[in-house]
Amino acid sequence: MSCAAPRRIPEGFEPVPTRGPFYDANGPVWRKQVAAGAQPIYGLMPELCHTNSLGFVHGGMIATFLDGAMAQSVYDRFQCRLVTLGLRISYRHVVPIGRWTEATITLEDAVGDRIIASADMRCRGSVCATAQAEFQLFPTH
Repeated sequence: MSCAAPRRIPEGFEPVPTRGPFYDANGPVWRKQVAAGAQPIYGLMPELCHTNSLGFVHGGMIATFLDGAMAQSVYDRFQCRLVTLGLRISYRHVVPIGRWTEATITLEDAVGDRIIASADMRCRGSVCATAQAEFQLFPTH
């Protein structure tokens, strides 16, 4: 990981399993299981390496965080390889360095080998970004 070890991670959050070199270089990302059958909550503690020239979390980092959280949720449900086919993000508020952020994920029902996921990212009690993505599944059976 290229960032320093995060501080002040809320209780119950654990590092997300590795999703490859790019994701690892942009982490760490955290998750917390909330209830059986429910989607976990994903967390990010923004570090200096996540920021743009204004000192806020870079939009590309927000996209990476949300795409990765949605992809991990899809993987956890289907246990198969997948790729992102499309990603749409709306940025609503800046995210400052050192402010814990959380993302909640909603998965629709799969249609064939495709599934739609959506995410809400919150920081300081406000929705900072929303995203929707379409994923293609590569089942092994």
